[in-house]
Amino acid sequence: HDTGQKLIRVFHFVQACYGTANPVRVAAVFLLLLPAFILWLWLIEEAIRTSIQCPSECWCDPGRRTADCSNASFEDIPRSFHEDIRDLRMDHNNITILKIDAFSSVGLYFLETISVCHTGLTMIEPGAFRGLPKLEQLHLHNNWISRLQPGTFTNLTNLRGLHLANNRIRSLESGLFTDLINLDYISLESNLIQQLEADVFLGLARLRNLWLSENEISYIHPVMFKHMKKLRLICLDNNTKLQVPTDKPFLDVPTLENLFISNCNITTLSARTFQKTNNLTTLYLHGNNLKTFDMTIAKVLPYISVLYLYNNPLQCDCQLLKLWQWCRDHKVKTGIEDDVPRCGGPDQLSGLWWGVLRQAQCKNNEVQFTGDYKSIVHEAVHRNDELEKHWNFLKYGQTSVYAILFLIGTVGNTTLIIIIVCNKRMRTVSYAYILNLAVGDLLSLTMNLPLYQAMVLSQNWVLGEFLCKMAVFLRPLSIGVCGFSITVLSVQRYYATLGSLRLSTRLTTFKIILAVWIIAICCALPSSFSVHVDHNMICTSDNIEYYRMIDLFHLLTFCVIPLCVIAAMYVMTARQLMITARRMQKEAKACKTLAKVVLGLTVVFFVSFVPYHVLWTVILWEIIPFDLEMTYVVFMSSCLLVFNSCFNPVALYCTSVTFRKQFQHYLLGCFRRENARFRNEDESDLPTEQPSYTNNPVRYQRRSTSEMIVF
Repeated sequence: HDTGQKLIRVFHFVQACYGTANPVRVAAVFLLLLPAFILWLWLIEEAIRTSIQCPSECWCDPGRRTADCSNASFEDIPRSFHEDIRDLRMDHNNITILKIDAFSSVGLYFLETISVCHTGLTMIEPGAFRGLPKLEQLHLHNNWISRLQPGTFTNLTNLRGLHLANNRIRSLESGLFTDLINLDYISLESNLIQQLEADVFLGLARLRNLWLSENEISYIHPVMFKHMKKLRLICLDNNTKLQVPTDKPFLDVPTLENLFISNCNITTLSARTFQKTNNLTTLYLHGNNLKTFDMTIAKVLPYISVLYLYNNPLQCDCQLLKLWQWCRDHKVKTGIEDDVPRCGGPDQLSGLWWGVLRQAQCKNNEVQFTGDYKSIVHEAVHRNDELEKHWNFLKYGQTSVYAILFLIGTVGNTTLIIIIVCNKRMRTVSYAYILNLAVGDLLSLTMNLPLYQAMVLSQNWVLGEFLCKMAVFLRPLSIGVCGFSITVLSVQRYYATLGSLRLSTRLTTFKIILAVWIIAICCALPSSFSVHVDHNMICTSDNIEYYRMIDLFHLLTFCVIPLCVIAAMYVMTARQLMITARRMQKEAKACKTLAKVVLGLTVVFFVSFVPYHVLWTVILWEIIPFDLEMTYVVFMSSCLLVFNSCFNPVALYCTSVTFRKQFQHYLLGCFRRENARFRNEDESDLPTEQPSYTNNPVRYQRRSTSEMIVF
């Protein structure tokens, strides 16, 4: 009931603003603005409520789901959080002990993700995570944990990801993970684990990914993972003491698809090694001491599609020739970028890509080459080259284009402002809106563009929290000022063609321009609420759902609503101009000028703003993927957005005789005194005198309509 009363009052307010306007038009405007207004209220309400219920040292996203308390020197979990917090980040603090009920005791019962990394954590008391039934991801990596006590993970039945990499864990006790019945991912890389008990992972029936790289493991019991019916990946890279048998199966995991045993000092393998892992599709063997590869292994691995063999001293002999032919025929990937298998012998082949075997034949158990085989090089498309090319484009290409647009736009808009301010004949209501548009464009070019490019190029944001928020605030602000100025100009033009004084007084014009800036600031505020500088020194937004709503709000306020208003005003203005032109033949030139200006600005507005906002909408809502190729499309849309700030002076130059003459006078050096006044008034599209707003409406209607509507 209260909401309905508020909407009725808003409707009456809009109707009061329109005075005696057609009620149908008032209702149409009300319905057009209502969705954006409701969405804006929700965005602001979320931001305000979150800021109230968040510790001052932390950043809480407006959706009340994420609390980032990184780099705040906390020694314990702080209080005063909103109970709806789902993602808590306590990285880079001074928390050395997680005490019992560490999170539930401060009211955080609904946490889904906890991150306590880089804090010097040495001990976790049993029951520290008690009372967190919805916890799904637990990040405890990069600490000093040496022992995990039984009961540490009790009752975490919904936990799906456990991250314990880069600690000092030496052993894992039996039954430690018993309650983690839904665990999907466990990371234990870069610890000091030497031995694994056969039943240490008992109970993890749903585990799919197990990472044990960079430990000191020497032996894996073959039936350790036999009960894991969903295990798909095991990583044992960089366990230099690992024993991989050749006379019996290494692992008994029929469901395993990915096995990583690179950099383990393996010297030989056999078909029996993989006898009970014959569903492998990916096998990493790079960085070992393999000199040959038994072709019978390929027969027990019928589904293999990735077989990394680079950085092994492979002997390019008849045995390896068969393997190379088999990999080629079955399209098996054997390397990545420059990391490809190379010959370790014989001496004349040492260091050459094993692709030279394409010009080899095996005769009498010896490889014989034909042609210039040494000229054969690896020609794979390098991902690093693509990234480097993309980075160079951002660093040099995009920066150069933006610099050119910056120069053109700054000169054009500065000249436009000087012309309007210094020329008394151009101090009209019409040019007041043009002046406001130029100020908005200049703001976009001088403030928004440099900060935006700095955000794109900076891998680490070093400009602080304030400029991070300012960078994302200025772009929608400048877009709003420009878009709303054009919208108001189209409305003012329509009322001017009617001969109405409603929008033609200086006080009204000042109020409207002030309202444009206030509304633009309000529309840009949610963007600044959504970002912060995280612990990785990146200016980012953590709540994608809230940011999507911001993008949807901007699409409505900066594209849909202005375009609807501009289109409606253009149609009504054109119709009124046709009537005026038939009734007053002397005003035909003014009508033609106005039509060209309004149409030109509308087209520029559509081409500049719509592609940018529509593109980001489909990207944020994951309708299309955001890959390297898409960044070039985003760049083009951003160029169109910046180009709008450059084109408005150009559009005015092409459509207004008065502005064209003044522009030539100020910019091109035509400073002769006699050009200060125009000799032929018929060639000017400015009024001969300013309209007197004290005249009564009857007298005013008899005056030349061009005094109100032309530039």
